[in-house]
Amino acid sequence: MTATQETTTSATSVESGLDFVLLYVSDLDESLAYFTQTVGLNHIPAADTPVFRGFGPEMGHLNFGICKPFDDTRRPGQVEIYFNTNDFEGLHEMLAAKGVQTTPITPVYFGSVFTVDAPDEHLVTFVRGISAE
Repeated sequence: MTATQETTTSATSVESGLDFVLLYVSDLDESLAYFTQTVGLNHIPAADTPVFRGFGPEMGHLNFGICKPFDDTRRPGQVEIYFNTNDFEGLHEMLAAKGVQTTPITPVYFGSVFTVDAPDEHLVTFVRGISAE
Protein backbone atom coordinates (compact mmCIF):
# COMPACT_ATOMS: atom_id res chain seq x y z
CA MET A 1 0.00 0.00 0.00
CA THR A 2 1.36 3.43 -0.90
CA ALA A 3 1.21 6.48 1.33
CA THR A 4 -1.75 7.80 -0.68
CA GLN A 5 -3.83 4.64 -0.30
CA GLU A 6 -6.12 4.23 2.67
CA THR A 7 -8.04 1.32 4.04
CA THR A 8 -11.73 1.51 4.74
CA THR A 9 -13.01 0.14 8.03
CA SER A 10 -15.90 0.87 10.29
CA ALA A 11 -16.13 1.31 14.03
CA THR A 12 -17.35 -2.29 14.19
CA SER A 13 -14.73 -3.85 11.92
CA VAL A 14 -13.23 -7.17 12.94
CA GLU A 15 -9.74 -8.25 11.97
CA SER A 16 -9.94 -11.02 9.38
CA GLY A 17 -7.86 -12.44 6.57
CA LEU A 18 -8.22 -14.68 3.56
CA ASP A 19 -7.94 -18.32 4.62
CA PHE A 20 -9.07 -20.52 1.72
CA VAL A 21 -10.51 -20.37 -1.82
CA LEU A 22 -12.88 -23.03 -3.14
CA LEU A 23 -13.92 -23.44 -6.78
CA TYR A 24 -17.06 -25.38 -7.62
CA VAL A 25 -16.43 -27.56 -10.67
CA SER A 26 -18.50 -29.75 -12.99
CA ASP A 27 -15.87 -32.48 -13.42
CA LEU A 28 -13.68 -33.23 -10.39
CA ASP A 29 -11.22 -35.50 -12.24
CA GLU A 30 -10.74 -33.07 -15.13
CA SER A 31 -10.21 -30.17 -12.73
CA LEU A 32 -7.79 -32.17 -10.58
CA ALA A 33 -5.73 -33.03 -13.66
CA TYR A 34 -5.73 -29.39 -14.76
CA PHE A 35 -4.62 -27.96 -11.42
CA THR A 36 -1.94 -30.63 -10.83
CA GLN A 37 -0.61 -31.42 -14.30
CA THR A 38 -1.10 -28.10 -16.08
CA VAL A 39 -0.86 -25.52 -13.30
CA GLY A 40 1.45 -27.59 -11.06
CA LEU A 41 -0.36 -27.26 -7.73
CA ASN A 42 0.40 -29.72 -4.91
CA HIS A 43 -2.60 -32.04 -4.40
CA ILE A 44 -3.06 -33.36 -0.85
CA PRO A 45 -4.81 -36.75 -1.32
CA ALA A 46 -5.32 -37.19 2.44
CA ALA A 47 -7.82 -34.30 2.29
CA ASP A 48 -9.92 -35.88 -0.48
CA THR A 49 -13.59 -36.66 -0.03
CA PRO A 50 -16.00 -37.98 -2.66
CA VAL A 51 -16.75 -34.37 -3.75
CA PHE A 52 -13.58 -32.44 -2.74
CA ARG A 53 -9.88 -32.24 -3.64
CA GLY A 54 -7.53 -30.02 -1.66
CA PHE A 55 -4.26 -28.30 -2.52
CA GLY A 56 -1.55 -26.71 -0.43
CA PRO A 57 2.01 -27.08 0.76
CA GLU A 58 1.09 -29.92 3.17
CA MET A 59 -1.82 -31.53 4.99
CA GLY A 60 -3.20 -29.15 7.57
CA HIS A 61 -2.26 -26.16 5.42
CA LEU A 62 -4.76 -26.33 2.60
CA ASN A 63 -5.31 -22.98 0.92
CA PHE A 64 -7.20 -23.97 -2.23
CA GLY A 65 -9.76 -26.59 -3.15
CA ILE A 66 -12.10 -27.81 -5.87
CA CYS A 67 -15.50 -29.27 -5.13
CA LYS A 68 -18.51 -30.72 -6.91
CA PRO A 69 -21.63 -28.77 -5.94
CA PHE A 70 -23.22 -30.64 -3.01
CA ASP A 71 -26.52 -28.79 -2.71
CA ASP A 72 -28.82 -26.64 -4.82
CA THR A 73 -27.28 -23.35 -3.62
CA ARG A 74 -23.96 -24.07 -5.33
CA ARG A 75 -23.19 -24.51 -9.02
CA PRO A 76 -20.12 -25.07 -11.21
CA GLY A 77 -18.28 -21.81 -11.80
CA GLN A 78 -19.00 -20.36 -8.37
CA VAL A 79 -16.16 -19.35 -6.10
CA GLU A 80 -16.40 -19.57 -2.31
CA ILE A 81 -13.92 -17.62 -0.23
CA TYR A 82 -13.17 -18.32 3.40
CA PHE A 83 -11.94 -15.70 5.85
CA ASN A 84 -10.58 -16.38 9.31
CA THR A 85 -11.28 -13.84 12.01
CA ASN A 86 -10.01 -12.92 15.45
CA ASP A 87 -13.57 -12.75 16.85
CA PHE A 88 -15.62 -15.50 15.25
CA GLU A 89 -18.73 -15.38 17.47
CA GLY A 90 -18.55 -11.59 17.78
CA LEU A 91 -18.50 -11.17 14.01
CA HIS A 92 -21.46 -13.54 13.62
CA GLU A 93 -23.44 -11.57 16.23
CA MET A 94 -22.47 -8.19 14.74
CA LEU A 95 -23.51 -9.21 11.21
CA ALA A 96 -26.83 -10.63 12.41
CA ALA A 97 -27.49 -7.42 14.38
CA LYS A 98 -26.92 -5.45 11.16
CA GLY A 99 -29.56 -7.57 9.42
CA VAL A 100 -27.10 -9.58 7.32
CA GLN A 101 -28.45 -13.04 6.47
CA THR A 102 -26.07 -15.55 8.06
CA THR A 103 -26.16 -19.28 8.44
CA PRO A 104 -25.90 -20.69 11.95
CA ILE A 105 -22.38 -21.43 13.20
CA THR A 106 -21.85 -24.99 12.05
CA PRO A 107 -19.17 -27.46 13.17
CA VAL A 108 -17.26 -29.07 10.31
CA TYR A 109 -14.29 -31.44 10.30
CA PHE A 110 -11.78 -28.57 10.11
CA GLY A 111 -13.41 -26.28 12.71
CA SER A 112 -16.57 -24.16 12.57
CA VAL A 113 -18.04 -21.99 9.81
CA PHE A 114 -20.83 -19.61 8.96
CA THR A 115 -21.72 -18.12 5.59
CA VAL A 116 -23.16 -14.70 4.80
CA ASP A 117 -25.27 -13.46 1.92
CA ALA A 118 -23.08 -11.20 -0.16
CA PRO A 119 -23.87 -9.12 -3.26
CA ASP A 120 -23.97 -10.91 -6.61
CA GLU A 121 -24.52 -14.29 -4.91
CA HIS A 122 -20.87 -14.56 -3.89
CA LEU A 123 -20.28 -17.29 -1.33
CA VAL A 124 -18.47 -15.72 1.63
CA THR A 125 -17.70 -17.98 4.57
CA PHE A 126 -15.99 -17.24 7.86
CA VAL A 127 -14.02 -20.00 9.53
CA ARG A 128 -12.61 -20.76 12.95
CA GLY A 129 -10.10 -23.58 12.64
CA ILE A 130 -9.82 -26.50 15.03
CA SER A 131 -6.69 -25.02 16.61
CA ALA A 132 -8.70 -21.92 17.63
CA GLU A 133 -11.52 -23.89 19.30
